[in-house]
Amino acid sequence: MSQTRRKKTEGRPPEPTATRFALERERKARHTTYIIVGLVIAVILIIFGVFYYQSYVAPFRTVVITVDSIKIRMDYFLERIRLSSSDPLSMLQSLTNEQLIKLGAPRYGITVTDQDIDRELRRTASGSDNITITEAEFKEWYRQQLNTTKLSNTRYRELINLSLTATRLQEYVAQHTPTAVEQVHCHIIVVMTYEEAVKVQDRLKGGESFAAVAREVSLETESKEKGGDIGWIPRGVTTFDYTAFSLDIGQVSDPVPYTTDTSDASSGPSAYFIIMVSEKADAREVEDKYLSSVQALAFQNWLTEETKQHEVSYHGLNGGSFDSYTYAWINLQLAKTNPTATPSSGQ
Repeated sequence: MSQTRRKKTEGRPPEPTATRFALERERKARHTTYIIVGLVIAVILIIFGVFYYQSYVAPFRTVVITVDSIKIRMDYFLERIRLSSSDPLSMLQSLTNEQLIKLGAPRYGITVTDQDIDRELRRTASGSDNITITEAEFKEWYRQQLNTTKLSNTRYRELINLSLTATRLQEYVAQHTPTAVEQVHCHIIVVMTYEEAVKVQDRLKGGESFAAVAREVSLETESKEKGGDIGWIPRGVTTFDYTAFSLDIGQVSDPVPYTTDTSDASSGPSAYFIIMVSEKADAREVEDKYLSSVQALAFQNWLTEETKQHEVSYHGLNGGSFDSYTYAWINLQLAKTNPTATPSSGQ
């Protein structure tokens, strides 16, 4: 058998050398082409992958807020904005405050347990009338809450924890806030325009009684009949606080602009105040109507002081600080998920 095959092979004319070389070159060329095509496809996929990651993944993993070692990413930042419908700049401060509260509350023995969260959930589910509901009704209410907010059970309970912690810390600060604080006995005249305010100021400088002029021209109806007397005012509770506390006793202020719409700087002042202080006290008992404002101010001061104890920073998408580009990108993402929403104004 082998001899027969050898004879047949021996009888076949030899393949030309040039043809063998050509076939070998063609095979190598095809192999090289396949490699090049594969590499090109791989490069394209890599470029596409990098573009996709940088455009659709990386921005959402960007750290927006850092409080010490705590990092808050963009995806959570956007989630909280959508949940509260707040402005990105407001959310920066809100989330920072939350972390400061979480870090500071344990120093005062303030903690929140799972049982506390369960009780708060059931209290909320019962409504303002505190009606009794069954376990099945509570579970259905809670299911609807998760569905509406699009939050996981863990994330929802985390927010309840934060809310309870903040409330308890505010109550603690309020209980330890002095009720005798610095105050001024204040008198005001309110008019519509700057020109009217200057005329009032000239009349007072001319020797006319503050009370008499107030009764004649002031637009503030509650104090008008009292000659502009609005009583004792604690520091930090009025829009004209700085002016009132900088006046000497009996001194009349220059016209102080007052704007009702602080969100629109172009709207201009809606009224002007002329202020006079008749008495001052370094420590006077706060009236009940101002007590909650004084306590709120004390808590805000606590947050200010707490901020100084930690390293707080805000970051943007380009590796620097939180900037106008980052602000615009956030509003774009919000518009994509809620096309009917009006984008927030820029910085």
